[in-house]
Amino acid sequence: EGGTREALPNVNVYLANTMIGTTTNPQGEFLIRTVPAGTYNLVVSMAGYGRQILNIRLFEPLQKPLDIRLLEQPFETVPVEVLARDQSEWRKGLRLFTGYLLGKTKNAGDCRIVNPEVLDFKEGMGSGEFHASAREPLLIENKALGYRLELILQIFSVGETAFKYGGVTRFEELKATDGNEAERWKKNRLRSYRGSLPHFLLALLKNNLDEEGFIVLSTKELPFQHSSIPFTETIKPDDIIKPGEFPFERLLRFRDYLEIRYR
Repeated sequence: EGGTREALPNVNVYLANTMIGTTTNPQGEFLIRTVPAGTYNLVVSMAGYGRQILNIRLFEPLQKPLDIRLLEQPFETVPVEVLARDQSEWRKGLRLFTGYLLGKTKNAGDCRIVNPEVLDFKEGMGSGEFHASAREPLLIENKALGYRLELILQIFSVGETAFKYGGVTRFEELKATDGNEAERWKKNRLRSYRGSLPHFLLALLKNNLDEEGFIVLSTKELPFQHSSIPFTETIKPDDIIKPGEFPFERLLRFRDYLEIRYR
């Protein structure tokens, strides 16, 4: 605890966008083992305290413990005007937000936001903009892939030409009810992985884009910025992948825009 330096037990500590995490013991200590080398956001959170998100770069076991302090953050009562908000407008905002966040695919039909009441929405007057914020982490059940997500929403903004979204997520595997459900999740996960950003990056690192079904082009303009077909140039992995500071790192560097097609 930042002001008193008292130990805090049961604090959630996890690496964002992974299933790697733990909680602190009665002495306020935690230990996470066998973390692959890489760069991570370490999230430290507990109800009633300000959240800490630390950028850490691991290439060997830490030589000294991390000293993390959380400042007390009293719960705020909900203002009367929020309680009296137009429920029909809020439900409209929730439908928009859910469509943007979860999508409208077959898998999206098996996903639900468990605690939508923590969400607030705002539309820009006459600008067509739509903004969302969450007072607490969003809890999402994905029954299509078998995960429960805790999403700390940091930014969510939709405009006429841009969609800005950012946050950190913690994943937890759901328990399958039987072998058929477990097999369905396995197939759905593989289907969702194909053509995804992780799939593309792994194919890029292994230099087998063509075998994995990817075509990468370089273009100077985005589609909505031109009326004719822009000049494009086929890109090879060596053109955009460079060595990093450490053996486990690679840097992705390119000019203009990349257009990635998946067959």
